[in-house]
Amino acid sequence: MKYMLIFSLITFGCSATTENNETTSLNSQRSDEVILAKIGDRNINHKSFVSFSKSIPSGMKEGATKLEESLQVLNSLIDKEVLLIEAESLPLNQTTDFKDEIAVYSRNRLLELYTKTTIADKVEISDAELQAHFIKTGRNRALRYNGIMLENKLEAEQLLKEIHSGKDFMTAAKGHSVHRESGEQGGDVGGYHLKDNVFPAIAEPLFDLRVGEITKPIRMTFRGKPHYAIFQVSDEMPVKRSTAESKVQEEVFGIKRAERYMLVLDSLKTVHDPVINTNTVDWLVSTAESEDKDPIAHNKDEKSEILCQLNTSSISIEEFRETARQMHIGRNEIANRDRLNYLITDIIIPAHLFEIEARGLNLHENAALKLKITIKREDMLLNALREKYVDSKISASDVEARNFYDANPVKFMTPLTTEIEEVLVENEELAQRLILEINNGAKIDSLAKIHTVREGAAHHDGKLSISVFTKAYYQDIFDAAQTSAVGEIIGPTKVPLGYSIFRILERKQELKPFNESSKKRAKAYVKIDKSKRGYVAYVQQLRKKYGVEVFKDALAESL
Repeated sequence: MKYMLIFSLITFGCSATTENNETTSLNSQRSDEVILAKIGDRNINHKSFVSFSKSIPSGMKEGATKLEESLQVLNSLIDKEVLLIEAESLPLNQTTDFKDEIAVYSRNRLLELYTKTTIADKVEISDAELQAHFIKTGRNRALRYNGIMLENKLEAEQLLKEIHSGKDFMTAAKGHSVHRESGEQGGDVGGYHLKDNVFPAIAEPLFDLRVGEITKPIRMTFRGKPHYAIFQVSDEMPVKRSTAESKVQEEVFGIKRAERYMLVLDSLKTVHDPVINTNTVDWLVSTAESEDKDPIAHNKDEKSEILCQLNTSSISIEEFRETARQMHIGRNEIANRDRLNYLITDIIIPAHLFEIEARGLNLHENAALKLKITIKREDMLLNALREKYVDSKISASDVEARNFYDANPVKFMTPLTTEIEEVLVENEELAQRLILEINNGAKIDSLAKIHTVREGAAHHDGKLSISVFTKAYYQDIFDAAQTSAVGEIIGPTKVPLGYSIFRILERKQELKPFNESSKKRAKAYVKIDKSKRGYVAYVQQLRKKYGVEVFKDALAESL
């Protein structure tokens, strides 16, 4: 507890005298140096333990007491260290693949750091710029508008001509719109709408208009089929920037970051003067066009070929190939000269220039960057060790798979599927009217045929199957559908598309048969279990091999 008090004072500051601060610092150093465990002749001190403990989420720490929890953390640190000692003693980190992956990871993190510190962190945004973007994008207005939904473009264009010739928009909506609910209201969709809450397909053309103006026909999907809609702005009202502040900030930052990116890049191009070797580009294109050669394949004889020459450096074909492999660039893209030139000028050259500048600024020596690379390297080593000495030796038989299947039926159940019938309408007034009709005996499936705006649902009498596989389509009602009782009527519930009313019809979940698919899944579970137990046993062997000692009393005193 004494250490924790000292640590808090150092972290959060105090008003003690210089002499007291020096004493505190000395005590802290001594506390950090307390040895909590030994692995052979290596020590694990309190400082290493604290650092490691901070990297573990609190929810993963277990123990009835603080000492038990700390002991668990300490043993986890010991396990990691003995594994790393063993991994470092083996040639796992000497393979070409290992070195290449570390090199790529290190370079990418360096480029990220450079673009953050030189570009993103240098972006300055004024309140005037935010306000200008807010107005420019139309987010300073909430619109009320009328719409007419028509079955084809020709019909929409003809009706638009008639309106421009003097036909009243609301009258046209009542007579022609296939969207009954809004059509009956003269096309009025109800309420005032912010730009970011309007369907993207109509947001831009709609918010470019002033009151009274009309859009051109816009292609939309209605009840599962393509339709064309025309809209008229009927009214507007001002809104405060707070309604869209985060979106405005995000967009302005993105614009200014892109501007600064190009400014920095153009400046670097002026300094380094990159010149693309057109002969090498021609060779890449012809190689990609040939079925006998692979432009991405490694070829030692061609590694020195220059793709781009700069004042003080050059970009080789191999650097291009590495980028192509990372981006999964295929033969067809390289054979396309325009695409190839884009890859070279907009990706490879900027990355090369940024790396030169990053190293010139000594960003590769950044402590946080080095820590990231160290963690990545350690993770790769531990994974390689586990794969080679544990996982590669594990197998699962058909008998083991069957036994696991029989003992764990819950793992082989089909996803819980909830069958519902729904009617989804755009305005609350209609929803309230329909729920009254339903409560008086009207059938939801019959109402869905006429009213629902859920895509495709009208053709299935409003019936929907909701499971984890269809959650993305029904996020607005997923939770309520999964938790409500069979037979229960839910709604009207406000959802992004309007108001939903639905009834739970049934729930289904079945045990999958023990077929090839289930057998494969069962074997995977068996291997995972064997891997866990095998890894624990392997670690225990290493702890014995390297001679682990734990000083529990020292740990208790340090808490």
